Amino acid sequence: MATSSTPSLPRGLSEVYLAYKRSTRIAITWLTAKSSATTQTVTNTATVSQLLELANFVTAPLPSEVSTAFQQAISLRQEMTSYFEQNHNTPIVNQTTARHKNFTDTLKQIYDQLSKTIVGSTNKGNNATPNRCVFSTSGNIRLC
Repeated sequence: MATSSTPSLPRGLSEVYLAYKRSTRIAITWLTAKSSATTQTVTNTATVSQLLELANFVTAPLPSEVSTAFQQAISLRQEMTSYFEQNHNTPIVNQTTARHKNFTDTLKQIYDQLSKTIVGSTNKGNNATPNRCVFSTSGNIRLC
C-alpha cells in the first residue's frame, strides 16, 4: 500500500507489508494454478473481478498451507488498512486505501468460497499422507 505518493511506513508495519505481500502472492499463485479457467499466466495482470471469477473454476481442495496464506493476507491487509485510515487522511491515501479494501474484500470472498474444501491430509487406508504445498523462497508454489 505504500507507494511514492503515500507516507512511508513505520518500522513495525514494514514487516506487516512484506508479510501480506508474500501471503497474497502464495494465495493468488495457487488460485491461478488450480483454476481450470486459467488459459494464460494471470498472476501479475488479473483484475480483482477476474480473480473472483477464477475461484469459480477451482475444483482442487484448498491445502491447509494455502488456507493459512489466505487468512494471513486478509488479516494483515486489514491491519494495514486500519493504520492508514487512522493515521493518514488525504485524498490520495483515501483513494488508495479504498482500492486496497476492495482487494482485501475480494480475497475474503474468494477464501470463503474455497475454504469449504480445506484439506490437511488425505487418508489412504491406514496411512495418512499429508497434502502439502512446497514454496520457493520467493513465495511461489513449486509443488502442491
